[in-house]
Amino acid sequence: VKSLRVGRASAMDSLRRAVARFCGRLPGTTGLAGYVVCCVLPCRCCWKGLEKSLRLGKDSKHEDGEPLVKCNVGTRKVLVLGLDGSGKSSWLWLCDHPEDSSLRSGEMLQPTSGVQRLTRKHVRSSVGEETNVTVDLELTEVGGGEQIRPFWGHYVAQDLAVLVFFADAADFDRLEEAAEALAEVCRAVVAQAKAPKARLLLVAMNTSAAGAEPSSDIHEVMRRATEGVVAFDGVRILEADLVGAAGREPADALLSHVADLALGAGPPLRRRR
Repeated sequence: VKSLRVGRASAMDSLRRAVARFCGRLPGTTGLAGYVVCCVLPCRCCWKGLEKSLRLGKDSKHEDGEPLVKCNVGTRKVLVLGLDGSGKSSWLWLCDHPEDSSLRSGEMLQPTSGVQRLTRKHVRSSVGEETNVTVDLELTEVGGGEQIRPFWGHYVAQDLAVLVFFADAADFDRLEEAAEALAEVCRAVVAQAKAPKARLLLVAMNTSAAGAEPSSDIHEVMRRATEGVVAFDGVRILEADLVGAAGREPADALLSHVADLALGAGPPLRRRR
């Protein structure tokens, strides 16, 4: 946003200088009058118009409160991992069908056996006060089966912005297995100096199911598994129950939080010292 404003200021200054040089070649007061009429007054009007139309604030809103102009900062890469059946595909389905309030009745989502990709355009970020900044999120889900997990590290790109890791709170028997899988991919990230700006986000699925582990306990299990591998300070865990009529709200909340992280909120993954 700051670079956008600086760019506008630079363009206006260049225009003023060009007109000033032209008017400076005119004789006497004619040049001065020409400069005022052709540059000073129009530039002031144009500048105020641009500021009003592109300002990211309360004045640039529709009657319903939505901003008139959104500033899109481009595309950020997001890698979605977790054991098979942890809820990754359900979240991507909701991201791909924003008009649906929940997973469709009878929709049977099979665990991803390979790779699934989609791009969600213009996701609103709430970083700082610029609440109408949007970002395009390129979501890549890699299957969580035993045969494909060893290849997770190959999908960690240098420009990865966010690593989202899903864990099923109702599947206690595989919680330690999930934690070790997370530790392995974290080792690949820090050992090979991959994705230096990537943020980590944990997602606890099915926390409202009977006998489910609290998200705080899941966070602790993940922290212990990655101890000595990466610093866990600032790593958050979100709860997302996507099954049922209320699935849309947590899915959107998760998407918005991922957008925040993609734009630099929170500390990046780093080797523990």
